[in-house]
Amino acid sequence: MCSVGDDYQDEVENYMEKLDIVKVEKTCNKCKEQESNVLLRGKDGYCKSCFLIGTEHKFKAFLGKHRFIRKDDWVLVNYEVGHSITSLLHFLRSGIDVKTPKQLKFKPIILYIERNYHLSIEERRNLLETINRQVKEFNFDIYFVSFLNEDDLDQINKICNDKVTPTIRTELYKQFERRLLVDCAKALGCRHVFACDLAVDVASQILTNVSLGRGSYLQMDIGICDSRDDNVNIIKPLRFFDIKELVFYNYFNELIPVVIRKEEADPYSSVQNLMVNFVQNLQTNFPSTITTVVKTGDKLSMDKEIFNNRKCELCSLPIEDRNSGLTSAEATDFSHWLSTYRPELETRSPERYNEALVRFERDDSKYCFSCSKIAEFLIK
Repeated sequence: MCSVGDDYQDEVENYMEKLDIVKVEKTCNKCKEQESNVLLRGKDGYCKSCFLIGTEHKFKAFLGKHRFIRKDDWVLVNYEVGHSITSLLHFLRSGIDVKTPKQLKFKPIILYIERNYHLSIEERRNLLETINRQVKEFNFDIYFVSFLNEDDLDQINKICNDKVTPTIRTELYKQFERRLLVDCAKALGCRHVFACDLAVDVASQILTNVSLGRGSYLQMDIGICDSRDDNVNIIKPLRFFDIKELVFYNYFNELIPVVIRKEEADPYSSVQNLMVNFVQNLQTNFPSTITTVVKTGDKLSMDKEIFNNRKCELCSLPIEDRNSGLTSAEATDFSHWLSTYRPELETRSPERYNEALVRFERDDSKYCFSCSKIAEFLIK
């Protein structure tokens, strides 16, 4: 008998799987009356009115649930170019101007740290003027911290020479920026700092911390409130927002964000860029990726007893105590230290080993594990 075509069943396995198309209701998911104008999370549609009300309520609910700020407190807002800061300024102004019991009763001050070294001096000056005009439209005061001279940039490049990897350079800039924010907040009399980190930033930071050996400090770096400094807290009021929400919020309110020419960056040049690219690509195909990663990170907590330890001189986080047994990283450090240690040759081998181990345990580092890797490149 003819067997031509009998293998068609084997070819079925090579066909692509049928794509399940989610049917979206044409009416608003909230009021069930108006036609939906915004689609969030790939399935939830909202009309313009319900979307704006829900977005503003989301911001106010965050501040109402986490009562960090008291009446008449000064709050320093870290300005970052883009949709996030534009929405945040509008949230603050509308919350302050409203005449209801839920009125925001603190006083914001805006700070912009100018670090656009890839732009010309003239472009950087024009950018500062544009930012100043935007902030003045919301009737807020703004301060600038900027390196406008080429000599200042040369000094930074001397610190971060060619031997420093992009990963270490990015982490170093992040630590310097955090310390600068805290110092500026103290100088301006502010007890709190608002950062513009979104949900995608928090999710990327979680994976970055684990990759760089900072997993035990997740709550300080990605949590709602960073309280490592005794006098200034860094709060992330937008950590539950997606960039798509803020883009539509600005569009419906006719808010125009400030835009600049960004520096071209290789997504594989550093761990930070790699994690951002990884999370964004997953989010495209799986809309719940960011939410899942953020909620998982929120479940991780720090040991309260560790806050009694001495603090790292770079990141200001408490340094973990050594356990009775050495970890793999500590064993590597001990091996390197032992190769450079010169014991007394007159003593026996077991005694030399015990003496070296005691001296190694007394050799208290000034940095945590992650920052010690940065210090190796900076301290000569």
